[in-house]
Amino acid sequence: MTTALPLLALVFLLLDPLPALAWDPCHERATPECVARQKENCRKAADEGLATARALPAKGAAEIERKRELVKKIETLIAERRRAGADECRTWIDVMGIAFGQ
Repeated sequence: MTTALPLLALVFLLLDPLPALAWDPCHERATPECVARQKENCRKAADEGLATARALPAKGAAEIERKRELVKKIETLIAERRRAGADECRTWIDVMGIAFGQ
């Protein structure tokens, strides 16, 4: 159970931007300003998800190794997607998928 707590904390912290996006006046609007703002919000959410994964507490060799693998997986995903110019919101969704898949 102790190894599940840090991962559960990551999931809740990754969900934190959702209420802000839901109440955003640009939510589901396709104006250039709203699209740019949404991309920036998704970029920030992906970066915050990575920062949260890096800050997870880990005790013991197995937990430390699992955390290292999680952080590496998220770092690689974000770096590859940004190099390819991929959609930031899709990247954020995939970062969440990694966290939920733990």
